[in-house]
Amino acid sequence: RRDRGICVGAASTTTLASRDESSSPSHLYGLVHDNIHSRQVSHKPHIKRVLCVSDIHTDYEDNLNWAQNVQSDGDALLIVAGDVSHDETVIRETLKILQSKFGAVTYTPGNHDLWIDADREGAGGLKYGITDSVQKLANLLLLCDDIGIETGPMRIGSNDKGLWVVPLLSWHHQSFDTEPDIDPDAWGGIPSVE
Repeated sequence: RRDRGICVGAASTTTLASRDESSSPSHLYGLVHDNIHSRQVSHKPHIKRVLCVSDIHTDYEDNLNWAQNVQSDGDALLIVAGDVSHDETVIRETLKILQSKFGAVTYTPGNHDLWIDADREGAGGLKYGITDSVQKLANLLLLCDDIGIETGPMRIGSNDKGLWVVPLLSWHHQSFDTEPDIDPDAWGGIPSVE
């Protein structure tokens, strides 16, 4: 619902910055609100497997090479669970590469993807006139719409034997965690994988 503020999704491929580069942070809420709306549910009945990656950091050549050489699987949905790059150009390139290799790709930006890096020329979104992470989130959703990457709810498989994939766009801060720490002696810790 549009009256609830920032939902997920985008209506056009116009960047927020190109729409109104003179906007200040106090006007950001209105810009994001005007350009973001609820996502449409998609159905991918041909998908038979779900794969997930995160923290692929394709700013690094070896990691980008991994993406270029990953085995194709047209029957699989690849969930890219954030931390591709702080640079939108690298994110676009990486998602397009992965999209060419899988039956569907869904993406949820991670904290690195939303970084604004004022110390590096053209990095993080400053070259697009983006000055904060909320505006960058909106731009990344527009980017995904532009190249056909899923960012909203998706039903995969058949109607009688299917699965829902619902990306969540949220932030975390340590202050949100108000529960006491788990006593490692009380439950024996995390078992070894060996």
